[in-house]
Amino acid sequence: MQRRPTAADNDTVTTRRCLALSRRCSLPALVGLMSGCWFSPDGTTPLPGETDGETDTASGTDSPPAESDGDATDADTDDGPEPTTGPTDDAPAVCGDGVVEGDETCDDGINDGSYGGCLSDCSALADRCGDGVQQAQLEACDDGDDLDGNGCNVDCVVSGSLLWSIDFDLGDETNDQATGVVALPDDSFTVVGYAQASPAASIRRFSPEGEVSWTLPLDYGYPRPQSIAYSALDEGFSVAGYSVPSDAWVVGATLNGNPTWEDEYPADSFTFDVAALANGGFVAVGGHVDLTWARRYGSQGELDWSVELPEPSILTSVIGHPDGGFIIAGISDATNSLWMRRYSESNQTLWTRDLAGYETPGELAVADNGSLYISGTNWSDGELWVLSLTAEGIEVWARSYAPPGGGSTASARGTAAAVGGGVFVVGQQYDVAQPAPSDILVRRYSAVGDLDWQQVVTSPYGSDGFQLANDAAVDSVGNLIVVGALTTDDGGNPWVGKFAP
Repeated sequence: MQRRPTAADNDTVTTRRCLALSRRCSLPALVGLMSGCWFSPDGTTPLPGETDGETDTASGTDSPPAESDGDATDADTDDGPEPTTGPTDDAPAVCGDGVVEGDETCDDGINDGSYGGCLSDCSALADRCGDGVQQAQLEACDDGDDLDGNGCNVDCVVSGSLLWSIDFDLGDETNDQATGVVALPDDSFTVVGYAQASPAASIRRFSPEGEVSWTLPLDYGYPRPQSIAYSALDEGFSVAGYSVPSDAWVVGATLNGNPTWEDEYPADSFTFDVAALANGGFVAVGGHVDLTWARRYGSQGELDWSVELPEPSILTSVIGHPDGGFIIAGISDATNSLWMRRYSESNQTLWTRDLAGYETPGELAVADNGSLYISGTNWSDGELWVLSLTAEGIEVWARSYAPPGGGSTASARGTAAAVGGGVFVVGQQYDVAQPAPSDILVRRYSAVGDLDWQQVVTSPYGSDGFQLANDAAVDSVGNLIVVGALTTDDGGNPWVGKFAP
């Protein structure tokens, strides 16, 4: 899983409020109320390198056109007195003209007091998301602050709500699953997954609403894709995995789903993870019995660097760092616990850490400030764990969780840094008090390690079966996209769910 670029906190809050209002208000109301909001005509931001036949004229990240305030004149001419703004003796403020003037608090041109709008006398805003008062049937909550994850989000949605979920068939009725996901700047996302008992595997790109845009089959015998990364600089994806029994591979694809390059490791092995690098290219990690390796690729898949490591015994995760380097993590031979190493942009070792007490690491994540998160599972204790570390690999805080009740187990598989701070951990929960053998587990921790919320997802089909989450990614406004597996009426299917932050 790679680190996703995020908006600044203030921009993120404004964007989410704007989006919330855009679903509830007329266009004139929005213009008057949310002068800081800017939307592209179709609400999307085209990605570089996409060829959809449309001319790229605007995007959701462009600045809005400059608005004239009426006090600017041509520096080269002097044709008369400068225009003035606001009410004058000759032009008093008019409530209802769509312009906020004089002592008006608002003026959306309608002023009917409807939700998100303005009162009829322009003296105050009407009921709206963010005023601290929950409006029945319009808002799930409203705490009036500008924070996500604390129970009520900035768009008046309850933190951790499952916004939607889908599952899809890969061709057989066994435990098929989605194993990796990456979010894109336009809030679409791409998923990899495979069928357990057949050679079906694919890359699928989805719209922000969960509709399939394209599918690229992976034809490598019995393929088992494990991870996917996206590089904005290279305008494409890299997918890492292996084919049964032990043929490790890394492949590239364009944003439109066309294959571009592939590489196979020259010995029996498995590829477990791949990440995009800040300055372009990708790095993948893998291994086999008595073999642990990392390989770095250029933007066209050319092999730039490869190393075999005597330690650790297995590498499970890699993440690019904003400085251009990367961090790898695995299991130490010496202590059977967490091993980490950070490399510079020039592939030089910066530090190595051996952290006892943390078994079976899952995935790494990097926060906007360059600090690190990693989660994993202590199988001996039946608990998941999550660590916050500085960019130098120094532990800041650690948390663990096991479901209540004897014989219950929680495991962590995916990690994603939250917008504005904190971390999401996803995995699996087995609770003897519940009917299903295992359920999807999603937890959000704050920047200081407090539990913000938890969600346990069971199968809506009512099946007692196999549910789990494998990976997670965060979109530009902070929503969490989780992928894994879900038991349905006709067997196990790959599953995708979007959660409010």
